[in-house]
Amino acid sequence: MLDPISTPDHAKKAIIALLLKLKDVDATETPSELGYILHVALQLGLNEEDVYEIQGKRNDYPLKPPTEERDRVMILYYFLFFMNADGHIDEKEERLVKTFGFRLGFRPELTNDLISILKEHASQAVPPDKLLDKIKAYLN
Repeated sequence: MLDPISTPDHAKKAIIALLLKLKDVDATETPSELGYILHVALQLGLNEEDVYEIQGKRNDYPLKPPTEERDRVMILYYFLFFMNADGHIDEKEERLVKTFGFRLGFRPELTNDLISILKEHASQAVPPDKLLDKIKAYLN
């Protein structure tokens, strides 16, 4: 998993920048979405002030996909769970997550399958095993 200590600050900020872009494509902004972004930022060793700084400079932080597969999977998880943060998966969010997934090096079929699992469990917690089992089927 992403180690906040060893992950460069630019990579941490790039993840937050992409989550903020994902937030912007949704038709409505909810407190749960911003709360989720702040939660991820704290996991990565960033703070609320960092998030607000990044919000004004989203395009200054392009994501260079990590070489470690587990780090790329973790980033994809951040995007997937963000989509579900407000209990509704918007079509624009879905398209952007598919784009992010592809840029991270994942086959579109994997991202589609993971989004389908999220949709099946929209009003409840997603069983982690379901996602892991699906990912294992696609990864080396």
